[in-house]
Amino acid sequence: VKDKEKLSFVGKEPTCLLQKCQGNCDTDKDCGYGLSCYYRSYAGDLGPPGCSDEYIQFDDEWNYCYEVNDGGCTGTDSDYLVDIGKDPPCTLHNCQGDCNTDDDCRDELQCFQRSDTNDIAPPGCTGNPKSNWDYCFKVACDDYGSDYLEQVDIEPACL
Repeated sequence: VKDKEKLSFVGKEPTCLLQKCQGNCDTDKDCGYGLSCYYRSYAGDLGPPGCSDEYIQFDDEWNYCYEVNDGGCTGTDSDYLVDIGKDPPCTLHNCQGDCNTDDDCRDELQCFQRSDTNDIAPPGCTGNPKSNWDYCFKVACDDYGSDYLEQVDIEPACL
């Protein structure tokens, strides 16, 4: 098992490109070559894959740069949105993105396709969705009702 790098806080609005496990980033453009900005979506989120929160205190709203393919596919189903990366090399868990089709999602999950007019989180997921990203989610018709699912243009097997 590869050791994780420790998170480090460079500044609220750094003036240089951030490296792996450095923050605070606002977009992928704040990160060095081959890195993406990991948006922490809830209090207690420990930060990006491949980075350790050991020995550091950080604000719940600070975001960190990370290597998308550095363990980004690990994890479990969650109720919080997690940005794994564009075209991830694995199937995604509940509330993980970016998916393109249902085949990108584990088991019975479906890919919640978002658009400019439908810029909401998938049913059952909380957090701020990344612009133009789609997320895997569990369709539960009993929980959301067919009217809602039709409104957000979802065609689960239960309709």
